[in-house]
Amino acid sequence: MTVYQPLRILQAKKPLSPNDGQTGMDLNIFLRWQGSMSSKKGTNRPCSISYWTAGVTFTKWPTISNSKLVARVTQQNILNPADGYSSSASFTFDERLTGNAYIFVYTDIGGYIVENNTTNNVLRSSSSIEVKLTPPPDLEVTSIRYPGPRVYSGSNVQLTWTVVNAGEGPTKDTSWWDRVWWSQSQDLGFGAKYFSTTRHDGNIAQNGNYTQSISIKIPEFISGEFYVIIETDVYNHVFENFGENNNLLAKKVQVLLTPPPDLEVQSINVSESWVTGNTVTISWTVQNSGNDSPLSQMYWQDRVKLVSRERQLNYIEKVNGLQPLENYRQNVSVVLPFSIYGNVAFRLVVDNIYKSTRDPSTTNNIFTLSDVEVKLRAADLTPSDNIQINEYILAGKPILVNYRVFHKSNQDKPKM
Repeated sequence: MTVYQPLRILQAKKPLSPNDGQTGMDLNIFLRWQGSMSSKKGTNRPCSISYWTAGVTFTKWPTISNSKLVARVTQQNILNPADGYSSSASFTFDERLTGNAYIFVYTDIGGYIVENNTTNNVLRSSSSIEVKLTPPPDLEVTSIRYPGPRVYSGSNVQLTWTVVNAGEGPTKDTSWWDRVWWSQSQDLGFGAKYFSTTRHDGNIAQNGNYTQSISIKIPEFISGEFYVIIETDVYNHVFENFGENNNLLAKKVQVLLTPPPDLEVQSINVSESWVTGNTVTISWTVQNSGNDSPLSQMYWQDRVKLVSRERQLNYIEKVNGLQPLENYRQNVSVVLPFSIYGNVAFRLVVDNIYKSTRDPSTTNNIFTLSDVEVKLRAADLTPSDNIQINEYILAGKPILVNYRVFHKSNQDKPKM
């Protein structure tokens, strides 16, 4: 194996002032170092590889172990014994790092060159750099605004809030997200409802601010005191050091219940004759005696039930809401089973799905037909003329007889 001269680092220089390193600054740390080929007897071959990579690392400890690689510099040289080169790199300190930091230069960090000595490939700067905290920003939600002192449930409200940078420096990040919450308390405890997330773009200087505005829909069927909560920088993109505890602001909202719709059964019509086995028609008219139907309740069902047995006979679906004083007419056809006869009661239930939330007064949603006399159709069985028996009959043996019997009042259901 051909063994080449070992690369070595002669010196590594950092900025002249040891105190000019600040976290998160756009001002980079510039390094310059020199490297050379060692010249030893019997190892006078040049370095035939024309490129390799030098790495720059930094750490809070005086040893290279666990240091962080912050820059790579590719060298494109062919070095003869005793030749050397100079190079430089720049990087930005992590904004969360403070205190003393040590910088290392590691030539041929990828091990491209076969050397007989690699112990001199690493060199630490002669002294550490004191890293001071760059004055951080501090995002604070200062105000929340909405029209009027009160809002109505189910209504759309324009919500506006302002965020101020109350910190000692500008924001380094250029975008982050604000989130809108709805809650029964001033914090994000159990039951807090997520409304929306809005993105902000752009740096904010010290004492600068920005305003966001969105439309939110107040939940339906609620009333009383609630809170709208704005949380800025919800994903913690902006480093604020110890300024994260004012990223949230709550504002009380007084909610009035929007007058709900009120479905009322106005009339009901039924067939005059109720006989078991017959088909009867039930029709009814319903009017909205209240307010508009909410968008979330544009569908409901009207059901017809047999009261004595809580048996559902049929139902009709209603799609689209009703404006005030608007009405609709529905009808169903029901075949009366033979098991139901005598004085019975039928019940029409309007808005069977949302009756607990659609309006506070649901007593007019139900209409009962009491003492309806259902007559039992008398049996009228008639055998058919076509009776079939075996052609040959043997004494002492069973005889197979086939015949059909019809109920004259229900000819479509033969009895065997």
